[in-house]
Amino acid sequence: MLGHIQKPDDIRLFPYLDRFLEIMNQCSDGHQRQLLIILNKMRLNEDQQGLAFDCALTIWEAIGKIPSVRISAFDVLLRIAESHPELRNEIEHWAQPMYTDSLSPGIRNSLFRRLKK
Repeated sequence: MLGHIQKPDDIRLFPYLDRFLEIMNQCSDGHQRQLLIILNKMRLNEDQQGLAFDCALTIWEAIGKIPSVRISAFDVLLRIAESHPELRNEIEHWAQPMYTDSLSPGIRNSLFRRLKK
């Protein structure tokens, strides 16, 4: 419900961002997906971006996780890479077949469209 009523950079959520990042890797796939969606709508400071990137990368690399949480994690990686150009080459590395083969064809196509942008 929170993700549906949230506005971009919703000031009501700023006090909780650090906590969301702290518990991210302890949550189930569905909860992780919702936290990633919330975080992706927020402006994060440098420390939060670093933590969000690490959490999202851990989720993305876990090829056994459900594709919807993995693509949400990849969205966070892409968003952070937009403001840190030095990460762009690394993003391409994480789009290799060893990470994408376990995705459904629709999600895989969506991922490659996102990379082209």
